[in-house]
Amino acid sequence: MTKKETNQKFRWQPELATSIIYWSLTFGTFFLSSIAAFEALGLSVLCVSFFICFAILTYLGQSRHFSIQDDRLIVHAILKRNRHQFDLRTIEKISLGAYGLTFIFDGHHEIEESDRTVLMSKKTLANFISALEQSAEFKGIIVSIKKS
Repeated sequence: MTKKETNQKFRWQPELATSIIYWSLTFGTFFLSSIAAFEALGLSVLCVSFFICFAILTYLGQSRHFSIQDDRLIVHAILKRNRHQFDLRTIEKISLGAYGLTFIFDGHHEIEESDRTVLMSKKTLANFISALEQSAEFKGIIVSIKKS
């Protein structure tokens, strides 16, 4: 792999239910900011506070990404405790769906769950899979679910 491919980031979101809750909270703060602005007919401290919360939540929501470095998959999440590194050899199978993928691990890693589902855009998903296939350390299988 070249240096450019090694530093490539692949943006992701958690499974659908968690994403809906997170982004509802984020846009709820935006609407509260708008309501506060219209009530006061101008900018108030409350309006600015809600808008700053919205901007911070949006930034944090967009900061989730994967990166592949050497023989490791590095998962960057919002909270430090949810950031993990996995050996590419521990990924047994990747199931591709229409809007994301599911990792199935062989059980030799530091978190309890044996699978993890994430959402990705189609372009990011295709780039991520091609980067994984180019890695010499990845020995798992990739299963695609096709609609009939």
